[in-house]
Amino acid sequence: MFAYQLFMFFFHDLPIVLWDKITGPKRRFYSGTATIKAPRSDIWRFLTADRTELTSVGLVFERTPAQEESDVYSVKISSPRIDKPINAVYRRVFVEPERRMVLQMLSVDSTEVDAIDGFEGYALEDTPKGVRLQLFEDGVHRLSRAQLNALQVTRGMAHLFKREIEGPKPPLSLAGKAALHSALLVGFIASFAYLINLQAAIILAVVILLHELGHVIAMRMVGVPVAFVGLIPFLGGVAAPKRAYDNDAQHAFVALMGPGFSVLPALVALLWFFTSGDAVAKEAALLFTSVNAINLAPLYPLDGGVIAQKVLASLNRGAAKGYLWICVLGAATAALYLQEPFFLLFAALCLPAVMMTSDLTHERMRMPALRSGALFLGYLTVLAALIGMAFLTLDHDRFLDGKRSFFPAFHKMVSGVAY
Repeated sequence: MFAYQLFMFFFHDLPIVLWDKITGPKRRFYSGTATIKAPRSDIWRFLTADRTELTSVGLVFERTPAQEESDVYSVKISSPRIDKPINAVYRRVFVEPERRMVLQMLSVDSTEVDAIDGFEGYALEDTPKGVRLQLFEDGVHRLSRAQLNALQVTRGMAHLFKREIEGPKPPLSLAGKAALHSALLVGFIASFAYLINLQAAIILAVVILLHELGHVIAMRMVGVPVAFVGLIPFLGGVAAPKRAYDNDAQHAFVALMGPGFSVLPALVALLWFFTSGDAVAKEAALLFTSVNAINLAPLYPLDGGVIAQKVLASLNRGAAKGYLWICVLGAATAALYLQEPFFLLFAALCLPAVMMTSDLTHERMRMPALRSGALFLGYLTVLAALIGMAFLTLDHDRFLDGKRSFFPAFHKMVSGVAY
């Protein structure tokens, strides 16, 4: 689903928004569909109920009929993640029970929605695979951000309704999970064995898995359930939350804990190398320290970039968006100058964060100054520890080769090797 949304963002949504930005706003029709395995009457009741809750994203829709006109009613949209509820007033233009409803938006108190003469609604159609739900919106948008919201919300909400009505999918069996992760592990090792060598690929798999374990531990600590953890061939690893973080402090803490937790196994690998002089131990120590230190570089979407963006957002949201734009342009420039398409992936992951940053969640999501300072101090401590251990590993290698060491007494003490 994420890959589909990312593809549609770059090859459908963004071109439309940019074209309208250049040529002027136009009336457009947006729609999203999903096939739901449930009776049409149950879907209709869910869509038209006085209170509809989407538990997966924490959204609540409360509908209140107007006393003056039977076809006019107000809708309050609330969520723990937004500072204040959104209030909108609609008029029912057309209703065919259990088939179709068309609504005209009369007013809304949100800058995220700006449709002029806007209509929206939903339609249900029986198909052999289930009931096809179509959510649609028709209108003219003046703001690019609002137009992007309309494009993505109509498409995404249909699938959220499907998930809520059908209920959660049954989890993979233990055998299924074992098969999936085994395939990912083999694919990861094979891809990096091709790029580097087999020994480095195996060590790198351990480094990435322990890094992702740090993210998982942090998610558990802040009460965010984990959706998926795994290795990605040719790229690295991922630890995805099942729901959005409650605030920026949670997100930044989870980002920091990947490299932060990796300090411990890096220290173990360093001591192993000090006491044995083993080449595998040296490679493990260098990979643990270098991979995690690079991951702390302030380049979005690396962990260091996520931390930088969240700390900047606590100071000024405009500065955070500006930083993301710098990351986008920097990655695109690097891809062109170095002729390396890999950097385009960084730009691709930055753009949605830039375009979908919302004023609605700014105050509630932002970190207090004290937490920002503590997080920045933790970031510097972890980065210094990783760089320091990498330097000690390289310096000890010089010591074992009989070359001049910066800390000969220290290396002699920890390894027992005469200088």
